[in-house]
Amino acid sequence: MMSDLDIYGRELATDLQELIRGVLPTQRAVTNVGTRSKSSVRPGARKVSAVPLLCQGRRVGSLQFNFELELDSVGRHPAVVSSKVHVLTHATNRPVLRYEYVREANSHPQAHWHVHGQSTELGRLLTGKKRKADALEKIHLPVGGPRFRPSLEDVLQMLVSDVGVDARPGWNRVIEDSRIRWRERQTRVVVRDHPEIAVGELRSMGYMIDESKSTVPHAGRRRLLAY
Repeated sequence: MMSDLDIYGRELATDLQELIRGVLPTQRAVTNVGTRSKSSVRPGARKVSAVPLLCQGRRVGSLQFNFELELDSVGRHPAVVSSKVHVLTHATNRPVLRYEYVREANSHPQAHWHVHGQSTELGRLLTGKKRKADALEKIHLPVGGPRFRPSLEDVLQMLVSDVGVDARPGWNRVIEDSRIRWRERQTRVVVRDHPEIAVGELRSMGYMIDESKSTVPHAGRRRLLAY
């Protein structure tokens, strides 16, 4: 019998495979690999294999991603505990952009971007003795905390709209449908984190709420304070 975590991991792999194949001109598989306590969703069938990025049919880069899944803090719902979405150049196989999320991060934002490149103006800023970063790619650019972070759909749309990578006809509809599912999941998680806020808002809209049956612990201020 498959665990809830394994079921969710397989469902996520299927969703991301449909997303990738619906947006980019590729048939790359997305696979869930894991145990009863931990799952990993990444591109490739038997081994990790990055998704090719093409411009006018010529390969210019790669998209690599990995989502690590475990049960949430109350042990009831599958949750992403870390994720990495990297955009690499084809010429050097080195990263240009890295978007990462680490749920238990302490010294940097849980969700953040890394940008690889050179900046003369930034170099003028990085002169303080207390600085933690000495290069652009070492700076963690925060993006809204664990619940309101960007999704893989956002990265794909940026690659098509701003970078100009090749995409399939109708790619934007595929992204929109997938983004709705992602944000619906995140909305449910936010409600579980802060039921008292959800109850208050629903009551202000005229809903009748029975709080006497609520016994589920929640994250409370800890999630609101997360960097």
